[in-house]
Amino acid sequence: MKAAEAGRWDGPVSGDVSDWVLLADWQAGMDVEGWESATVHWVIQREDLAAWRFDRAFTSVFWNP
Repeated sequence: MKAAEAGRWDGPVSGDVSDWVLLADWQAGMDVEGWESATVHWVIQREDLAAWRFDRAFTSVFWNP
């Protein structure tokens, strides 16, 4: 959402959570030194998924050191 608001994103971005799909999530383990227990989520809007527009997927990282 921040990228779209800053004008760095091409096309509309929905603020409705039901328009989004979780593609994958990953819990970092001991294989990522310094980021143990971080969680990464990849999400995409349903319309973009149907159109195979994976270049419009968003990634978020949550890490609580």
